[in-house]
Amino acid sequence: MWEPIDRLNRSWVLKWNVSQYLLPPFEFDRWCNWPEPKTSEHHVLSKFIQSEGRRDSSDKHDRFVEMVVNKSIGNSINLTFDSHLKNQNHELNYSKPEGAPDNPRSINEESKSHIHSFLAFRRGNFFIRSAIIRQARFNVGGSIFLENCCVARLEFARAEEADQSDVIGLTNCWIGELIIGGKSINNLFVRGGWICSITCPAPDEENPFKGTVYFQDVSLPIFSDFNSLFKGPQQYRNLRKHLDSLHNTPMVSLMRAKELASERQIDTGFSWLFSWLYFQISDYGLNPAKAFRIWMGLVLVTFLLLFMNDSGTAGLKPEFYNGWRKILIDDGVRGELSRSFSLVFQSMLNPLGILGPYKVVIPKTTFWKIWLTIHGVFADGAFAFFVFAIRKRFKFS
Repeated sequence: MWEPIDRLNRSWVLKWNVSQYLLPPFEFDRWCNWPEPKTSEHHVLSKFIQSEGRRDSSDKHDRFVEMVVNKSIGNSINLTFDSHLKNQNHELNYSKPEGAPDNPRSINEESKSHIHSFLAFRRGNFFIRSAIIRQARFNVGGSIFLENCCVARLEFARAEEADQSDVIGLTNCWIGELIIGGKSINNLFVRGGWICSITCPAPDEENPFKGTVYFQDVSLPIFSDFNSLFKGPQQYRNLRKHLDSLHNTPMVSLMRAKELASERQIDTGFSWLFSWLYFQISDYGLNPAKAFRIWMGLVLVTFLLLFMNDSGTAGLKPEFYNGWRKILIDDGVRGELSRSFSLVFQSMLNPLGILGPYKVVIPKTTFWKIWLTIHGVFADGAFAFFVFAIRKRFKFS
């Protein structure tokens, strides 16, 4: 977990101490769509408190969480948190009972969930680790953290009791369908894991976010192969519009990149080629360093090849090469270096040779002339993508 989350107090902690899941997308998709039989075992916090009489609320909560964790190992239960507890800021940790079987290494349609239905109707801070959940719905304020969880359907509805400091954190979670309602999330941090589908309000409807939104190293799909839950690029358009209203430029760029990547699946011809090149060179503007490395690689490779073959020669009359220009006709290593350097940058400044009839240095053979023309076109393209990526990253006007 990251530091801001570590500092937060958590009240309701459900912790299954099992290893992180290794989930192939195809198997996880089948599990999300598999109709697991509903369970009749339903545990409700308010009913449990009533059945316990006048005992201390903290003790009731401790025993309730311990009970549901024990019962959910090897069984699928329904769980409802519908009561407000006095000790909502108390941190509780529960591990898997000794001797209980570990979680399987992969999820498939036969994998049984810990919790079939998880419902939260009252404000509280939740921390759920390594749980397999069919469907979870949070209709409350408070901070909610899921770590190493598998959730077929995760929904955040409008939170009437929300506070500006509330945080939703998803770390290394595999989520089939993430549903976000209007005004349901203040701050969202997603790190690692996989989200097959995201449903949020249309661009002209209520913004689901109020504060910081951050995705890092999250696998977001761009095509529906082995992922029947993915419905196309519209989900990224919706998210981009809402994030843009918050001036969240990095995440707007991320959603735009995912949108372009998913649209490329139906593009053809030149549109497909340009989109593919845009992705290969700069990850749709998300990675300026990648475009710069490609540009530098083209320059260095061409420079070394020209230098090793001494492929340049004077292109003007001898009397032009006086003073500092003499180095361009020098027969030594300095001359070879200067001619190679000049050829490389001439090809980028004037790749097609249409900006001027005279050149200070020209290639010796037709092969190197063709090579430099191709090099100039590709190097200029890579540098342009680098400039576009810098502008997009820092939103220069």
